[in-house]
Order: sequence, then C-alpha cells, then structure tokens
Amino acid sequence: MKSTRRSHALRKLLDLCDDLHRIRARLAEATLARETRARLVRQVRSKTDRLARDLASYRFKGPLGRLMREHRLSLVHFQVLATLLQRHLRAEDEASMEGRELLAAVFASSFEVLSGMELLHENGVLRSSGLVVVDDGDEKALDLLETCYRLGDEALTAFREEVLGVVVDD
Repeated sequence: MKSTRRSHALRKLLDLCDDLHRIRARLAEATLARETRARLVRQVRSKTDRLARDLASYRFKGPLGRLMREHRLSLVHFQVLATLLQRHLRAEDEASMEGRELLAAVFASSFEVLSGMELLHENGVLRSSGLVVVDDGDEKALDLLETCYRLGDEALTAFREEVLGVVVDD
C-alpha cells in the first residue's frame, strides 16, 4: 500500500489510541504497585495531551475529516471511534463492544466512565449520526453499559478512505 503523509499521520493518531487503551487496561489491574500506577497515570496524561495536539494539527482533507467537521467531533469521540475500529479490525468473532468495556478503554476512572456515558446515548452525536451503532442483537438493551456497540459503516468507510488518501471536496 502506498503511504501518504495523511496515512502516516493517521497511523500516529491510531497508535496513540492503541497505547492509551493498553495503559488503561494495565491501570485496571488491582495488584499494581503505587509507583507503577503513578507512572502509568502520567503516561496517560502525556499521551492524551499528545493525541489532542496531534488531532488538532491533523489536516483532515478526506472523508474522516468531513465527519469530524460535520459532526463537530472531539478528542473523546475520536477515541471511541478508534477503539471500535481496533475491535473491528482485530476481533475474530465479535466486532462489537459492551458499553462498559468501550468506556473503560477511553476513560481511566469510574467517575469519567459515568460522565462519559452520554457518548453512548441514542441522542448523542456518535449514535444519532450513525457513526456508532447498536449491535443488531442488542436493540432492546436498556442499560447503556450493557448494550453492545460497533463502528457504523460510514465511519469504517471514512477510516479506510482516509488511509487511501481520498480527498473530499468541501
């Protein structure tokens, strides 16, 4: 595959999201030493700040940029989409994620997860736009944390086309 500047920059953004996911998973371990926990928390802050800077400076000229502008997506929206993209690309059986697992991948603390539940609400930008959809078998789930979510087709196509270097006319 031909590498473009945009695909390289997107790779860096997605790699940062992957790093954050791994660090947050490690933070969830109950047996971590205090020093290790403090070091990991600093890494989360540093990588989140870097992701915010890189995302702000990324020149979204393709379909992903159109989605970001059109829906006024923020850093946490991008992290949710990146987490679902990772699951879609790496899962053998199940491309969807339960709400609690998805939010735990994006947020480090219980308070942040609780505050972030609005991201998964049906009236929130991610679901109302179709970028994140409820898994077909979970349409009736009432609890946002127990509902299973997956990346919508439009978001998946936007990521693919962004990597390919497709340019969208405004």
